[in-house]
Amino acid sequence: MTTIGIPKGLFYFEHHLLWENFFYNLGCNVEVSDDTNKEILDCGVKYCSNETCLPVKVFHGHVYSLKNKADYIFIPRYTSIDKNEYTCPKFCGLPDMTLLNLKRQVKVLEVKINVDAKPEETFKSLREIGKTLKIRYLDVVEAFKAALKIYDSSRRNTGIFENLLSSGIDKTAISLLGHPYMIYDSYLNMKLIDKLRARNITVFTPRDIDHDTKRKKAYPLREKSSGT
Repeated sequence: MTTIGIPKGLFYFEHHLLWENFFYNLGCNVEVSDDTNKEILDCGVKYCSNETCLPVKVFHGHVYSLKNKADYIFIPRYTSIDKNEYTCPKFCGLPDMTLLNLKRQVKVLEVKINVDAKPEETFKSLREIGKTLKIRYLDVVEAFKAALKIYDSSRRNTGIFENLLSSGIDKTAISLLGHPYMIYDSYLNMKLIDKLRARNITVFTPRDIDHDTKRKKAYPLREKSSGT
């Protein structure tokens, strides 16, 4: 049975439910790397240039830690995950960057996500995954759709923040905002959430807010197009 390695960095904290279920649906074993630690960080620093941002260095360390544990490492290529929005270049070129920096010591599987300009690229890349894993294309598509359904459902089943506000909060509360790969990686954030909770402070993060609510509230903050 094919084992797919999923690095516990960058996209993992936002989309792990989608991709883990996708590969489970395909009948693969899924091997997730360990929580970030000093060894993983040091390895990432070793393989990346000084100019590379810290989360990307850590990601490389996670990939390397899976080198001998998985047949393929899954690294999606995120270009756009919503209409009129584009990701940071580090996500657009992550599969290429990782292969280059690690000198092709791993085999990479990728799915291309470009919702704004080329949504069809996703299904083309699913076809390539099917060829690589020797699984029928239709089965790969069904596995992806089933995983996407679970993922979409999970994003609607939050709303803890709104529920607590309506019932009242009887102690100090802090809303912790930032990139998911910083908020939810306890090594990179120096156990900030644990430290706050140890002081009897309620901590809210973006996971506690319903996805549709977040999109609606963020809309007025979007840049207005100049029309040129």
